[in-house]
Amino acid sequence: MRQIKIIGLFLCISCGNNPTAFKQESSHSLTSAAVAGGAAPSPGDATAQHDSAPQKDPDDASSAAAAASTDGSKAASAVVLTSITITPGTPTLGDGATQQFTATGTMSDGSKKDITAQVTWSTGDGSALEASDAVNHPGLIKATKIGIATLTASSGGVIAQAQVTITSAQIVAIAVVTTSTLSAGTPATVKAIATYSDGHTTEVTSQVDWGVNGQKIKSQGAGGTPPSGGVATITGAPGNESLITIPNSGSTTITATLGGATGSTTVMVTGGLVCATRESIVKAATTTLLTWSGVSGDVSYQIVPDTLTPPVDIGKVVPGAAGSHQAVYQAPAVITSSFDVKIIATPNKAGDTSGTCSIRLLADGAIGVVDNGTTQGPVGNVFAIPAGQQVSTATLTAAWFTQTPIANIVLANFDVPNTPYQQGFPGFPSLTAWFSVRFQGQINIPSPGAYAFQLNADDGAVLYIDGQVVANDDGVHSIQTATGAPVQMTAGMHSFRLDYFQGPPIYLALQLAWKGPNDSAFSIIPANVFSRPKAN
Repeated sequence: MRQIKIIGLFLCISCGNNPTAFKQESSHSLTSAAVAGGAAPSPGDATAQHDSAPQKDPDDASSAAAAASTDGSKAASAVVLTSITITPGTPTLGDGATQQFTATGTMSDGSKKDITAQVTWSTGDGSALEASDAVNHPGLIKATKIGIATLTASSGGVIAQAQVTITSAQIVAIAVVTTSTLSAGTPATVKAIATYSDGHTTEVTSQVDWGVNGQKIKSQGAGGTPPSGGVATITGAPGNESLITIPNSGSTTITATLGGATGSTTVMVTGGLVCATRESIVKAATTTLLTWSGVSGDVSYQIVPDTLTPPVDIGKVVPGAAGSHQAVYQAPAVITSSFDVKIIATPNKAGDTSGTCSIRLLADGAIGVVDNGTTQGPVGNVFAIPAGQQVSTATLTAAWFTQTPIANIVLANFDVPNTPYQQGFPGFPSLTAWFSVRFQGQINIPSPGAYAFQLNADDGAVLYIDGQVVANDDGVHSIQTATGAPVQMTAGMHSFRLDYFQGPPIYLALQLAWKGPNDSAFSIIPANVFSRPKAN
C-alpha cells in the first residue's frame, strides 16, 4: 500500500458507548474515523482524546428512563454498519483528472447515511490513484497514470470497492447543465459534464472553475472561495459543490472551465425579493436587522400585522442605505400578547416581485410561541403523562414520547426560572403539571474546543448533543443543577435534543447554560444559536 499521511481532528458522533474526538494519523488510509458499529480504532488509526465519554442517546432503547439514569451507564443497542456503496462505481477518468467519490453506509436498522468522511479510503501499491485533498475533501481522488485501479472504502471490516479506468483522453468539451430559468437568490442545481477525446463523458462538477457573466466565482481545483461583490455563489457539500445562487435578475451566462476547455449556458434569472433573514422570535424593545436579496435598485417597506386583532403598537421599520435591501425592525416597548408581523419589501423596478420577512413577537414574560413550521428555534412536541404513570418517583420514559402530541411549540431559548406551577410554562399557561416535552433542533457552536453544558430543572431533563448525553438532571426533584463533563466540539451546526418533564405540582423550571473554551463561567445559551431540526 502507498503511504499518505493524513492528520485531522474529527468528532465521532456515533461510536457506540465511546464517542470521542479522534486525532487521525494514518498511513495511506486516505481519511477518517470509525463508523457506528465498526471495529474500535487501532492505535495506528485513531487515539481517543477525551476524559469522560458522554452517554449514548437512549431513544432507540425500550426505556429512556434506564438510559437516562443518574450515572448514565445504560446505553441503547448499537446500530451497526452492514454495507457500503461507493458512487460512482465504475467511472472513467482522464489522466490527471480528479473525481469526488462518496460512500453511503447501510445500517442494521435499514437506514442509510453519508459516511464519506468516516470511511478509510485506500488504493493498492503502485496504484494509478491518489488522494487529492483527503483532509478537506475526503473521497476526492486524483488519477495519476493510465490504467485500471481499484479504490476501496472500508470501516470496521465492512468493505466496498470501485473499479476506476484512467485513459489518456483529454477534455474536448464541457456542457453546463441547469434549468433554463432561475429565481434570483434561490439555490439551483448546476452540473458540468465533460466530453473526452475518446468519446466518453463524465461529471466534473466538483473540478471545474465556475464563472458568472465573465467573473470567476469558484476555483474548485485550487480550493478557492467566492470573491466579494455578490455576483453569485457556488455551495454544497465539500467536494460536491453543485448549487448556484445568483442574487440579481436578468440574462446570465454561467461558465465552467477545466483542462483548457470551457462550456457555458445562458439562463434567465427572474426577479423577486427574497427574505434572507430567518424567521425568529423577538422580544419587546429589541431591534432586528432584516435583509433581502434578489433584485437591484431601491425598495420600499411596510409592516402588516398577521393577526385579526392587532395591538395599537406593531413596531416600526427603519430603512437602511439606498439600494442596501436592509432595514431595521424596532419591536414595541410592551407586548401584552404574542403576535406575528410581516415586513414586506417592494422593489421600485417594474416587473420585480415583493419579498416578505416574518417576525414572531413574544409576549412579555413568555418564552415561546406555538410552532407554525417555520420559526427558528428549539421545536418542542408536548405530551401528557398518562395518569397511570403519574408517580412521585418518575423519570423520563420513552413511552411518553410515542403518543400524539397535545401541542407543538418553539422556544427562543431555554430560560425558565423557578416558577410556581399555577402560572404554567411561560407562554403556555395550560402546561402546569404532568406533561413532558421533547425539544429538537440544531445548535451552532461558535468555535471549536471543549464545551460543558449545564441544566437547571424542576423536574427532570436530559440534554443530548449529536445523539450523546452531555447533561443529565433526570428524576422528580425540586430545582437542581446538573453539569456535564466537557466535550470536544467542532465549530458549526450540531443536532441537539432536550427531553423534559414536569411531574407533581409545586414549581417548574428549565434553564440551559454552557461554558465554552474561552468562558470563565456558565451563561444561558442565547437564542441566536438555535435553529429548527435539520430537514431530512
